[in-house]
Amino acid sequence: MAARTSGGGPDGGGGHPDAVGIIRAAIERAKSYPYLARKRGIEGTATAAFTINKTGRPENIRIIRSSGSDILDTAAMETIRRAAPFPAVNGVIEAPIVFRLEK
Repeated sequence: MAARTSGGGPDGGGGHPDAVGIIRAAIERAKSYPYLARKRGIEGTATAAFTINKTGRPENIRIIRSSGSDILDTAAMETIRRAAPFPAVNGVIEAPIVFRLEK
């Protein structure tokens, strides 16, 4: 999963250069495969966009590229909420969240 920012300063996010990596790692740690999606064999990648407020909480979370599954899209947004708080970053964060079943 790679996160990126749009807007901000020379590091692409207007915050500490490592902030995107910290955000990416926090999202991966918070990710949980939805039981129903796992049971049905549903896989996909949902790309979410969000901003971070002054307290490190995500705001304006939205899916900009659907996984093709409402279950996974909802899980992606919930993952971002669970992963907070985040470091300060200016601009919009775009984070693809991959749900793949291990074979």
